[in-house]
Amino acid sequence: MNPRDFLQIAKDLLKIDKPANCRTVFNRSYYAVYNVAVDLLEAAHVAVTRSAEGHEEVKRYLNNCGIQELKEAQQKIVNLSTNRIRADYR
Repeated sequence: MNPRDFLQIAKDLLKIDKPANCRTVFNRSYYAVYNVAVDLLEAAHVAVTRSAEGHEEVKRYLNNCGIQELKEAQQKIVNLSTNRIRADYR
């Protein structure tokens, strides 16, 4: 599956102004970005664990890679992750 499909779903959900849709937008957006990051890392021959631990690995690898743009992307992933958790649980 193309992870960018999650982003399209999020955009479609924004068209209907309902609380459940807004909450789901954060979830789908996060997973779109996370899975694109996994694809990027794996293309660079960096193995990412296929479990909950993989989420922290992606953040750590991007933050420590030495490429400023990827470090900035890592911070955006952290922000999306925080918003996803808030939307899911609070």
